[in-house]
Order: sequence, then structure tokens, then C-alpha cells
Amino acid sequence: MSSATELVGVAVSGLGARRVRTALVVLGPMLGVAAIVGIIGLSESAKGDVRQALRELGTNLVVVDGNPTGGSSTLPEESLERIRRVSTVEQASQTTIVRGAQVAVSRESQGTLTLAATLQVRAAEASMVEVLELDMAHGRFLNGFDEQPGIQAAVLGAGAAELFEVVPGQPRTILLNDELFGVVGVLEETSLLPELNDAVVITYPAAESLFAAEAAPSQIYVRVRGGTTEASADAVSLAITQGAPGVPLVRVPTDLLEAQAEVDATFRAIVLALGGLSLLIGGIGIANVMTIAVLQRASEIGIRRALGHTRAIIASQFLLESALIGALGGALGLLAGLGFVLAAADYQDWVVELPAVPLVSAALVSVVVSVLAGLYPAARAARMEPLETLRRA
Repeated sequence: MSSATELVGVAVSGLGARRVRTALVVLGPMLGVAAIVGIIGLSESAKGDVRQALRELGTNLVVVDGNPTGGSSTLPEESLERIRRVSTVEQASQTTIVRGAQVAVSRESQGTLTLAATLQVRAAEASMVEVLELDMAHGRFLNGFDEQPGIQAAVLGAGAAELFEVVPGQPRTILLNDELFGVVGVLEETSLLPELNDAVVITYPAAESLFAAEAAPSQIYVRVRGGTTEASADAVSLAITQGAPGVPLVRVPTDLLEAQAEVDATFRAIVLALGGLSLLIGGIGIANVMTIAVLQRASEIGIRRALGHTRAIIASQFLLESALIGALGGALGLLAGLGFVLAAADYQDWVVELPAVPLVSAALVSVVVSVLAGLYPAARAARMEPLETLRRA
């Protein structure tokens, strides 16, 4: 052969002449690369969603929960005042679960009421949304006007708003027991504080006057100085208990995400290992198929040798065919993996993040594995003598 172009043409024609076999052998590297690309893409997209949540809420948020082991799910009434005295605390706001309040949505067009007793009713301060740095999906959060006597306003979590089919700009009312409340806003969904997604939030004056709600907080959200989160959590716990037994649950929401990331890393390693195993099996399949191809094409090899083609050219031809199988499998696997990631991220409503270097590397690994798998068949083809191959024909 006079040029590399002719060598590529012969390799392509060799694969094209046996399309079914070529398609089957391509499946091995394709599945391996698709698995690797899929798990890397899903893992990074899930982390991207987490990173977005961290950007929204920050890493300096501490949540104080009531202490169930102490016989009560609420904190002492003076807890908020004590927490605000901690030097590293910048802001704090409390919320109280309103016990016994049933939620219903008023559907005037149908003349029916739909009970949603599983939703949690919470009394909250107007400062809560500022402390949490939460965005509103639409509308506004509770303010000083809503705390006036006779005003009955409510804010819904994202899940509650979806249940009630709240539409931006459309007036909507809900019933808490027999009391009618107007929905003034809907919170954006939050992954760090899932308890707020299915909550109905009202003011403390309304909760106390209509439902005899406790003044003691069920939860306190604390925004602390950056870099002092762990130390501040300990200081907040000590400020509430003042050394007495019955320590409340003080948690940092981002710690849960870090633990989840560790689990995700283990799962990712397992799937990557499975993807690598698929590539290995695919490489073994390529080696077997190419070895059989060498035997079946013995006469072709003999004719080429008789025409003056060197051992190096014969070996290069079969190595190139192996490389083309790997490249084709890698490209198809890359496309299949990317398609899966985009579909899954769209379904989960994740932020799509696709790191280019690892994904392209996965496709290149497919080529490397295929070339390694083709070394033995290529060497065997190169060792064939012209007279021997012609006698076999």
C-alpha cells in the first residue's frame, strides 16, 4: 500500500464487508463507555444541583430542632433570645408547628373542599425568609402588615402549592380548620430544608389567636459567621441548655449533603468498575472476533503478502480495524451516555454538568482497549506465510 489513506480504506472495507459481526462486536465498548459516561454525568449533575442549593442557602446555616427525648418537641421560649447572644450568630428566626390545624383548599369553581391534613402548618416570623435566604417562586413572604389583628395570610411551600395547583397571579384561599386564609406567596423548593416544601406558613399572631398555638419554637434557623459553623453549632446548643441535660438537636444541613456525596462516591466507583468490566469483556470479544477474522481471511492475507505487502502493513491493517471498532463503540457509547444523562437530569430537574475531560477520556479508553485486544490477531496475521495461506484457501 502506498499511503496511509489506502490502509484506512482497506480497514474500513474489511469491517463494512461483515456489518452484522462488526455491529455485534461494537456493542461491547459501546456499553462500557455508555455506563462510564452515564455515571459520571449523573454524578456531576446531581452534585451540580447540590452546589446550586449550597449557593442559595450557604454553608453557614445551623438548624435547631426541638428535643423529642426530653419529653417535648418544642424548645424553651427564651431559646431565640439566648441564641442571639452568641457572638458568632448573625441572624436567627424561629418557627413553631401549629398542632391540630387541618388544611383544606377552597375550590370555588367546583364548590368543594379538598382536605390535606398531611400538610404541616407552621407559625413563623417575617424574618425567616431573610435568615434562610430563600427565594419566592412568586408572590411575597409574610410581613409586618400580615401580623396585624384580623389579617389571615399564608405562604405555601413548593410541594403544597403544587398540590393545590396555585397559579401565579391567581387569587387562592385555603382553609385552616374553619378559618379562611389568603395565599400571598409560594416559596421556591429547597433540598436542604425539605420540611418547608410541604408546609403552610402563617404569622404568630394568627396562630396564637385562632389555634391557641404555643409561643415556644419548634425550630430555630440560625445564620452564623462564615467559617465558624461547627463551633457555632456547639455554642448554640450550650446557649439553649445552659449546661443542663436534654441537649436539643443542632444540625448543619450541609453535613447531610456531604454524607450523601460520600455514598454517591461509593456508588460511582462501583458503576465505573462495572463499566470498566464491560470494556474488558468487549476487548475480549474484539480479540476473539478478530482472531477468527484472521483465519477466515487467510487467502486475502496470502494474496496481499504475495503482492509485496510487508508483515508490518498486514499487522497495521488489523490493528487499525480494532481501533476503528473501539472508536465507533466509544463514539456511540458517548452519545448514548450523554442522551441518558440529559433525559435523567431533565426528569429530576437537575442542573446538567458534563465534564469534558473525563467523558472524552472514557471514549479514548475504548480505543486503547480495542487496540490492545487487536495485538494478538494482528501479530498472528503478520506471521502468516503466503504459501501457507494460499494452501488453506
